Amino acid sequence: MSEQSAPVSTDSSPVTSTNTSASRRDASDAIVGSIRVGLPLLLWSSLLLWIVWRVPVVMRAFEDFGVAPTAINQLLFGLSRLATRFWPLMLPAIGLLGYSTWSLEQKAIRQQAETAAWRWFLLMALLPLVIWTLAEFSLIGQLHQLLNELTPR
Repeated sequence: MSEQSAPVSTDSSPVTSTNTSASRRDASDAIVGSIRVGLPLLLWSSLLLWIVWRVPVVMRAFEDFGVAPTAINQLLFGLSRLATRFWPLMLPAIGLLGYSTWSLEQKAIRQQAETAAWRWFLLMALLPLVIWTLAEFSLIGQLHQLLNELTPR
């Protein structure tokens, strides 16, 4: 009786390269997912901080000089007063935003629906930027008018 042994392959490079590319893809997906969740949270938190700390300073300047704010600035000042009084209640709202973004991200991973996750990311990232930009330009415009009125001619 002679025993025949099956040839043993020592080449495992195809499996390793497949695992390596899959792990790279997973790492890349994790980084992109973190950005799609973290950046909107950072932007909304920054907007809240700006409304709570920066806007009241400008509001006091308008009050000190007796300047009537425009309608947009009145809305912004009212929002600032509300945010200043109730900012602890706004933190759970930002947390809920983060959870919904994370939840949508997980759903997109499971269903491989990247388009929905990117659309939500763009909405949640662009909305605070647009609000911030419009409000800042409104404040700057009125501050410019105030400075023009105060400069001697």
